[in-house]
Amino acid sequence: MSASVGETITPGPGDNYSHCNDADGEGNAWRVYDHRTEGEIHINKKDLDLAEGENDGFDAYGETQGDTTLEGAVYGLFAAADLVHPDGKTGTVYKANDLVAVAATDRDGNASFMVNTEAPGHEYDYTAGTIIENAWAAQAPGNLYTEDITCDDYTEDGQYERTYYDNESKNGNCWIGRPLLMGDYYIKELSRSEGYELSVNNRQNDLTNSGQDLEAKAPENGEGYAVIERQMFADEQTSDDGDGARSNEIFFSAKSRDTKDQTYDIVLTGLPEGVTVYRKDTGTKQIEVEAGTGVYDRVPVINPDGTPKYVTAEHDYQYPKYNADGTMMTQEVPINYVANRFLQVPVRQLDEEKVLEVLNAAEGTMTEEENREMLDEAFSGAQLAYVKGKVETASEKTARQRPVPRFPAAMIIPAFTSGCLTAASVRAIRTSTACPV
Repeated sequence: MSASVGETITPGPGDNYSHCNDADGEGNAWRVYDHRTEGEIHINKKDLDLAEGENDGFDAYGETQGDTTLEGAVYGLFAAADLVHPDGKTGTVYKANDLVAVAATDRDGNASFMVNTEAPGHEYDYTAGTIIENAWAAQAPGNLYTEDITCDDYTEDGQYERTYYDNESKNGNCWIGRPLLMGDYYIKELSRSEGYELSVNNRQNDLTNSGQDLEAKAPENGEGYAVIERQMFADEQTSDDGDGARSNEIFFSAKSRDTKDQTYDIVLTGLPEGVTVYRKDTGTKQIEVEAGTGVYDRVPVINPDGTPKYVTAEHDYQYPKYNADGTMMTQEVPINYVANRFLQVPVRQLDEEKVLEVLNAAEGTMTEEENREMLDEAFSGAQLAYVKGKVETASEKTARQRPVPRFPAAMIIPAFTSGCLTAASVRAIRTSTACPV
């Protein structure tokens, strides 16, 4: 089949039509399009000190120290090698080390690269703090996303259409807004968030990132590279029979690509005297095995006398047992429950007169009438800021502090999800103030 004109096939029954039934002069033919695989990359920024202290009871996700913040760090997605379009015609779209996309972190340190946000032939200048153009910008190929058009390949049915949007005019380049191409990428921090140093590549520095190489890039084509994929780690079960790791054995892993003569050097530092280094090779090989063919049926195993053969349980809890009607046989077993880490919250009475004063007071540019209407209506997530402000102001008026989370943000349940806040809702406010987490 051809993506442009189709390929004629032998006509079938008169009521078996192709997409167009020769309405556009293509005969009984099908036109098939193969859409390319689209990519997405998601990252999360963590405080390095807090991340190193993670354990079963603590996750550093979204956590910060002091007045630092994870929100607002800007990261760049760069091509680690030439990114070639899979259509077999367009060729290279982004050259190695081109800046493909830019994303900023949210309050929990999350950032996502979903589409190309930069045109081919651009890179980041750390000295100027801006994105600049390089020589590839004038040579990069184009695409069909240069005008708003819709193509109907099957004119009779009017429903199989392809739409192209004018990315050239709307975004400044026809590739901006298109999904990421499959390929190799690397990520660098372009600008830091408040309270943190810019960290481009020196993660292992103990005290400061000062002096780091801001221009670190992937090697150009033909130069090759070798990197340590994993630092020292323990692996497998300790064993004396040669199958697993032996005592005091630790591992690291390296990866290389396109190095000269397929070799590279590894330098190890900080190891005690007498350490011996071995290479552990892994790989795959192809072997021939005999495999059965045909159709297989499940056949029950029977005794010599023709009765079904059953497996005998070694103890009462090894296999499920069933009642005569086929339901599973169950038995109640006493279980001990242990609960811990309960947060005790004292319940203290609020000054109802002051609470009513806060509820009836207009907020910001609202009139008193608008405030009353807001109180009388059922609220949803869109009014969360309004309700939160009322609750906090009421707490402050009655000499109560705002509640401070003592657990990760993911464990905090909002005090309200939906409902109606009226002048008679003092009980609801009191309940939310003393609500245990």
